[in-house]
Amino acid sequence: MCLVSPAAFAAGEELVPVGRAVGIVLDVEGVIVEELDTFQGESGRVSPAKDAGILKGDVLLALDGEKVTGTDHLNALLAEKGAGDAEVTILRAGHEMTLGITPALDTASGQVRLGVLATEEISGIGTVTYYDPATGCYGALGHGIHAGKSGDSCLDGGELFDVTLSEVRKGTRGEAGELRGSIVGESVGTAEKNTPFGVFGRADEALFQGEALETAERGEVHPGHAEILSEVAEGECGRYAIEILRVGEEEDTAKSISFRVKDKALLDRAGGVVRGMSGSPSVQDGKLVGAVTHVLISDPREGYGILIGDMLKAAA
Repeated sequence: MCLVSPAAFAAGEELVPVGRAVGIVLDVEGVIVEELDTFQGESGRVSPAKDAGILKGDVLLALDGEKVTGTDHLNALLAEKGAGDAEVTILRAGHEMTLGITPALDTASGQVRLGVLATEEISGIGTVTYYDPATGCYGALGHGIHAGKSGDSCLDGGELFDVTLSEVRKGTRGEAGELRGSIVGESVGTAEKNTPFGVFGRADEALFQGEALETAERGEVHPGHAEILSEVAEGECGRYAIEILRVGEEEDTAKSISFRVKDKALLDRAGGVVRGMSGSPSVQDGKLVGAVTHVLISDPREGYGILIGDMLKAAA
């Protein structure tokens, strides 16, 4: 496990602000229901999962008390148990529940099915906030990665990959923009910890070279000029001017900082903050102060960020 020492909470810890886009692939404890499906059963079209009350975004954890480790394992359990009454344990909105379900024979394939399309991993593009050259550890995103649409963080490790960015879908009022690209090559690091305040792990030092900056204490961050570092075009990690509007007093939140993008180049290219920029480090007065976490949907020129101290505490 890649941990941050208590010393990292203090002002003066030196970390490299990164701002590089990466691909993160995380394994799920169980499988995520991506879609509900119907199939031809012996008595007509059926969907056991829908009949049982399973929803898109639920995480299937166990079948008849046996932990599900992946999609192939789920199919093997169904083949072993056959059609008939069973119980499935799911995770929804942070709560486990057990539902009765009746898997049925798909007469077209000859397989016993639940009627779900499922995956055992989730992936996406995000931005690395910092790299610690003393430990080889990084922090990214400034918020957690959730399984499905139910907000569950039932994730069991993963890997970091390089990405090739293909385009930036520009944000508009009422609709967030997005960095788009593809994961390429071999793994370049681990994703060992998924928390509400960031994803943390260990990465190849060659990826994250740069000048280390001191981290700022909460009381040093103030309204006024700052910059964010972000890769919004392939191979180009730019520095973009923002104005910090407010610094909240509440600790342990991914929205301690509110800011507005002032940089014309970023506004012209992306419309402001877009998905995939989460984790972009923010720098003020020569110190690493935090990271971008959220865009304001009603106005993509504005967003929220986490203070670096709160992010480092989550890494410990």
